Amino acid sequence: MSQWVQLPIVVKQDDNNTILAYCPIFKGCHTFSENKQDLSHNIEDVVGMYFDMYKSGDKDILDGDNVLYLNFDTNGKITSDFSQALAEDSLKVLS
Repeated sequence: MSQWVQLPIVVKQDDNNTILAYCPIFKGCHTFSENKQDLSHNIEDVVGMYFDMYKSGDKDILDGDNVLYLNFDTNGKITSDFSQALAEDSLKVLS
């Protein structure tokens, strides 16, 4: 049975029409392409490489400093303790 995980992927297009994609939970996990089809393959390749590194014991690839996971109810209210998460020393608030 195959396992799966859902990852956030941020996709942006620059002024030269290059499509950029990155996964904010992995340090340096980014790629780019001139078209969406190639970008899809590139994302699979780079995320697969990060999974392989993680499985081989390289836990330093995680970029937990810049990712905050919160639980929301169906009304859009935060159900996790946001103030406690912000108070943690390891959390960096990006400006």
